[in-house]
Amino acid sequence: ATSDYLDAQDAIAAWIEECCQRDPNAWTSRAVLFESWSKWATASGEHVGTRARFLDALTARRFEPSRKRTGARGFKGLEINQKEGDDPFWNR
Repeated sequence: ATSDYLDAQDAIAAWIEECCQRDPNAWTSRAVLFESWSKWATASGEHVGTRARFLDALTARRFEPSRKRTGARGFKGLEINQKEGDDPFWNR
């Protein structure tokens, strides 16, 4: 593995620790997860990378890709920490 790849993995681990909750009953859309990652990575001086690589990294961390009946794609087992003042409908 390249050092860039390993650095990205460490950054994703830090994002999960800081911005997410692991919950086996949770489901969060891919768009919401990538938006949170992008904001965090940019604020932290990390390389955001592509959405595809980010989604692959979540799958590699054993978060289960899932699709709702509406067709919305996301992941089971991970949710974004809700902060004061956030849109209450953040998990669409």
